[in-house]
Amino acid sequence: MSGLNSQVRVVAIEISLDLHSSFSLKEKRKLRQSLLERLKRKFNLSIIESDLQDDYRRLELCAAYLAINESTAYEMIERIKEYILDLTEGEAVLRDFYYEIY
Repeated sequence: MSGLNSQVRVVAIEISLDLHSSFSLKEKRKLRQSLLERLKRKFNLSIIESDLQDDYRRLELCAAYLAINESTAYEMIERIKEYILDLTEGEAVLRDFYYEIY
């Protein structure tokens, strides 16, 4: 049995959003659940709310996935970022989008 394919990459992404359409934790939870489910379904991500759970104006997420190689990793990063921008248009502003590829 051989080891892991040396081209496989792990991608970790931190996403920070300012929520303009949220005026309570209940509204934030609704937006968060919708966003997480759509991202999981479309990109097969492992994703969680990572910080600021008590702040209804900010959403901090961490996501991770495996890519078969580095070029695929970069392609997916761009697709995920664009998808988040499309999904949150009018409801949130992308404050930060940081990623690392291992």
